[in-house]
This record gives sequence, C-alpha cells and structure tokens, in this order.
Amino acid sequence: MTENEQKKTRQSIIRTHHNLIIRFSALINVILMTVPFGAAWFRAYADQMYKPFYFKGNFYMVLLFIPVYYVFGRMYDAFQMAYHEKTDLFYAQTLSCFFADLFMFVVIVFLYRRMPPVWPMLAVFAAQLVLAYVWLSIAVRWYYSAHGKQRSIIIWGSKSGLKYTMDTRLMNRYFHVTDQFSYHSIKDNLEDVLSGTDVQTLFLLDMHSHERNLVLKYCFAHGIRAMVIPSIGDLIMSGADQIHMFNLPVLQVKEYYAKIEYVLVKRLFDIVLSAAALIVLSPLLLITALTIKLTDGGTVFYRQVRLTKDRREFAIL
Repeated sequence: MTENEQKKTRQSIIRTHHNLIIRFSALINVILMTVPFGAAWFRAYADQMYKPFYFKGNFYMVLLFIPVYYVFGRMYDAFQMAYHEKTDLFYAQTLSCFFADLFMFVVIVFLYRRMPPVWPMLAVFAAQLVLAYVWLSIAVRWYYSAHGKQRSIIIWGSKSGLKYTMDTRLMNRYFHVTDQFSYHSIKDNLEDVLSGTDVQTLFLLDMHSHERNLVLKYCFAHGIRAMVIPSIGDLIMSGADQIHMFNLPVLQVKEYYAKIEYVLVKRLFDIVLSAAALIVLSPLLLITALTIKLTDGGTVFYRQVRLTKDRREFAIL
C-alpha cells in the first residue's frame, strides 16, 4: 500500500469515527426529546381523546414524534456538534423541539375533536430545553475528547481576505490550525507542502477559481475535506437553475422572482395570522390606546410625512 493510500485509509477511518459519534449522539438526543412527550401523552392526553387508543395506538403515537423531531433537527442542523457554537446548537434544538411539539399538538387537536389542554405541551417543551442543555454539555465535551480537533490548514489568495473573512481565534476552538499559506507562495510545490502534513481539513478563501480548482482536485484525490469560503459569484451560482440544453448541463442564472403560488400562500398566511393576532391582542391594544389618551392626550396612531425618491412625499400611519 502506497503512502497516499495509507493516508486516505486513515482519513476514511477518522471520518467513520466522526460519523459514528455524531449519529450516536443524535440518537441519544432524539430519545431524550421523546421521553417528555411520551410522558405527557400517557399522563395527560391518551385517556381524554374522543376515541381512546389501545396500547399499540398510544405507542405508535409516541413513535410518531421521533421522525417528526428528527426531520426538524436535520433541517436546523441541531446535531452538528463539529461545526457550530453551543449557543447555535441550543437555538437549533429549541426550534426543532418547538415545531415538533407544535406538529404533535395539531395531531392531538384532531384526535380530541376539541381544544385539548395546552399546559402539558408547555411542560414538555420546558423539559426538552433542559434536556437539550444537558445533552449539549455532555455530548460536545465527549465529541472533542473522543475525536479531537481536526488538524487544519488555511490557504488564502490575499492577506486582506484572511484578515476580514475569518476569525482564526474562533476557529481554534473547533479546529487545530497547524499552518497558514498564501497560495502564491506554495503553488509551485503544492503537493510537497500538503503531503508533508497530516491535514484533515483544508480551508480555502479569497482564491481565483482556477487556483481553487487545482487545490480541490488535490483534496479530492487524497481524501482531504475542503471548506471553501464562497465569493459573491459562488453564492449567485448556488441559486442557479440546473437545466439540460444542447446535450449539455447548463446553469441558468437570473434575477429571483417569487412564484405566484408562494406569493398567494404567503399573503393568505399574513392575513390569517395578522387577524388572529389582532383578535388575541385587542384587549391589550385597547388598554394601551386608552392609557395614551389619558396620560398625554395625543393621538393613538403615529403619523408622519416622509420623503421618497424625487422628493415625493408620502404619509405613514
């Protein structure tokens, strides 16, 4: 086995180890988040339905929470301990739990055929937040003790790009940055420089596409993970439509226009949500309006005339 094959084998083993830790931690997290919902279902909801389930039906109801929560967790990257701050992970966990609980509460409403009590689901959400914090504290510490920080190198096209784009002190919390190079200083002996290091992750930033492609080819050939800081052009291309034209794959880049279905659904959602909020908050709004009138005698609604393009005036309310 050549040295390059040995290095690729080591990288494959490291990635497998990394994936196993992440997936096992995610499994523990899903179980922890399911326990409060299961307790609330059996203690507060199961026997109060219009037509109660037998044991298997109750069991399946609790199991339904697992894929729902997992989908939201994947959507918000709630399990990616390797690349996110603890606060970001906790925020992702909070969103995942909230929407999973909301989805399950809607299901419970249909099963009840009336409005069920809300407080058990609020208690579930509070318990899940506590468990999420405990899970984060233990899982992140376990991940870095078992897997360690990834040995990394930064290759940049210009020093200004490095200075203003990346905070290397923040990177060192999650990656062991062993060196930094300007591409122009190593372009003639790129393979010699990189082969002499046991790098796991390569960060590329502020590089021309041709130079970056050469480095990416090397990373792909040697099993090295590449992290690319995108340019504006890259971000624009990421939203391009993939079409097939002239027997070739073509990326169509155009100005964004919202689809008519999206506009209609969004407008309907805005109207319904606004109307519901006005109804719920109307007592508070009325009290606020009376307080303004009684204290300073001014108008309840704020009015102002503003200038827009070509000095045209318009009034806001």
